[in-house]
Formats: sequence, C-alpha cells, structure tokens
Amino acid sequence: MALSQTKNKKFKFIIKHASQFSKYYSNLFEKYSINSSEIELDKIEKIPITHKSEMPELHKDNLPFGNLLTTEKTELKHIYLSPGPIYDAEGREKDYWGIEYVLKKLDFGSGDIVLNSFSYHLTPAGLFFDNALVDAGCTVFPAGVGNSSVAVQAIYDIPCNAFIGTPSYLYSLKKKYYEFFKKPFPITKAIVAGEPVSETIRNDFNKTKMDVRGVYATAEAGLIGYECKNFPGFHIADRVFVEIVDANGKKIPAGKSGEVVITLLSNYTYPLIRYGTGDIARFITSDCHLENDLYLLSSIEGRVDQTVKIRGMFVYPSAVKELLSDFKQIKRAKLVVERKHERDYVILFLEIESDMDYNKLVLNAKRIMKIKIDSIKKAKIDRDDDRLIEDRRRF
Repeated sequence: MALSQTKNKKFKFIIKHASQFSKYYSNLFEKYSINSSEIELDKIEKIPITHKSEMPELHKDNLPFGNLLTTEKTELKHIYLSPGPIYDAEGREKDYWGIEYVLKKLDFGSGDIVLNSFSYHLTPAGLFFDNALVDAGCTVFPAGVGNSSVAVQAIYDIPCNAFIGTPSYLYSLKKKYYEFFKKPFPITKAIVAGEPVSETIRNDFNKTKMDVRGVYATAEAGLIGYECKNFPGFHIADRVFVEIVDANGKKIPAGKSGEVVITLLSNYTYPLIRYGTGDIARFITSDCHLENDLYLLSSIEGRVDQTVKIRGMFVYPSAVKELLSDFKQIKRAKLVVERKHERDYVILFLEIESDMDYNKLVLNAKRIMKIKIDSIKKAKIDRDDDRLIEDRRRF
C-alpha cells in the first residue's frame, strides 16, 4: 500500500500518544526497544502484532480495557461489552467510529428514514450507527434485534426507505414484507455489515435495484472499509492503515491472502496499533474511478483461528469452554455453524456421560456467547479433532 504523508503524520502522533498514555503500549515498546519518536509507517513491522484472539485474556488480566486506554474511564462516552468478553471503549472524539464519514460517502442523510436493526444492548453497533445517522440528518427507527413481524409492520406504516443491519436480516424482512402486504419493498438503500453478502442475496437485491453497500467494521475499531457503487471490494477508510500479513506478521504482496492487520490513525482514547483482526483477505487492484485508491480490500475470506462471527457476533473458543465448564457430564463438544436458507444455523454437538439440563445450557449460551443455539445433538466426537468451533458455511 502506498504511504501518504498525511497518514504517516497521523501515525507518528498516535505512536507518541500511545507510548505516553497507554500502559499496554508503553510496556510493549519498551520490551521490543521501539523508539516512538523515530518509528514511521514504513517501519511499522518492527511493532509486534496484538491479536484479537489475545484480547479476552488481556482484558481479563487488567480489567476492563487491558491497559490499552489512554484516559480515565470517567472520560468515556460509552462502555460496551462484546463477546469474549471484551470491553469496548467509546471516546469523545468527533466521529469516533468513522460512521459519519461512511454515511456521507454512501449518501445517507436528510430525508432518509432508517430502520436500524443492530443491537442497542451491550454491544456498540446499534448506538454507533444511531448517533451518526441522527447527526447526518436521518430519522431513525431503533428496531434493534428482535421481532421481524414488528419491524416489517413499521417499514410499512412509517414507511422506512433505508436500512442498517446484516444482509441476511434485510433479505428476510424483504421476503416477509411481500408475504404480508403483496407490495414492493419501500426500502431502496441499505448499509449492511456483520457477515458476508452471499451471491443469492446479492442477486436478489440487484434484481429489485436496491442500493445495498457493505461496510467492514469491528466493535473495537469501528469502520475499516466500505463498498462503493463499483462493487466488489472495500475502499479503505482514511482513519485506518491496513496491512495484509503472513503467519509471521510479514507483509505479503497484493493478490495474496493473509491476515488483516489494522492501525487506527484517529483514535487517541483506545489506540489499536498493528491489531490483528483474525480476518483473512487480500488487496485487489482497483478499477474504481470514483476514488483514487490503487488497491481495494477484498471481501473477508475466512478466519485465521477458530473464532467465528455468527449473526454479526464474534464467538471465541474460550467462550465455548466457559459455557461447558458448568456441565461435568460433557466429555467432548463442538459448536458448528452452518448456513440454511440464507441464515446462520448453530448446532452444539455433545458427547455426554449422563443426562443434563439442556435448557440451562441454552440460556447460558445466550448469556455467555450472546447467540441462540438452534439445535443440540448427541454425537460421538472424533478424539483427534480438538476444534471447539467449526464453520461449515459457504457464502
């Protein structure tokens, strides 16, 4: 990736700020003899990667933010809790998550009535989209995650012309709307995130000329990239520097797949420097004439570990271990996610020694992993398979 002087200047400021005010980064830089006043973007590989998979333990050891925070907790705007568990900090910087930036890029603003279907409970997506939409001049219906029949009725009654949420949920609302009212779907544009857009769903949206754009964002980092009209590929937001690296943390050439590693250039409150997202993607040559990017970021191709994103929520192997720890009857277990009818379907396979309370297990899954288990099946689990999570989905 080309290194701009503007991004390098922002990077140098972030490095200096983090070294002074974040205990985690000051310790990291000291351990690896990194001089924060000298390092620049072209030397960024000197900084070791902090992996997303490390964050639950990092936070647990130094609650609530793993010593990454550069300010007092009382100076924050919000504190969220994502599966892991990981506490997410929201500072008071303008457009902290980068969502106002992408709303302007994708023509969301005054005159739009937007159904926001992301959760407003614990995790940041619902509120960080809500605040940015309101500031952009939109009117928001805060549907959150819940009853699709109520959401469909609201789309009809109000009506809503825009949508924020996962692509599979938008697809299901569109189908249900026609079943209820036998009329064209009034939503004409949408921003979707949290899961890939399958070919089936993409084709359905295109047939009805619905303008649907994907964004690549995470709960701890906010916006990383966005799709423009010239799909495919994500334009990388100005607020972030992205690397694609191999298993040793070394940059790899465009066109080859590796882990997405990000450095936030505008977040002073909760800096993320060489943060390994765990997502696998690659740089692709840009044919887009709307922006000056030489490369785009491809769609997410997979994960480097067992962590999976289910219905927009990350589920970690450590969370599965925690879920199972209360049940001594379980000898082995595996959480499997499949794709059925354009929806994530979660199956928990159990090898058990005696009867157990399955209702308690399901309730604990909602509490610990923030997801619903669709099916529990007794099974003999291969002793040579040490995976706690298996992703069988094909998008």
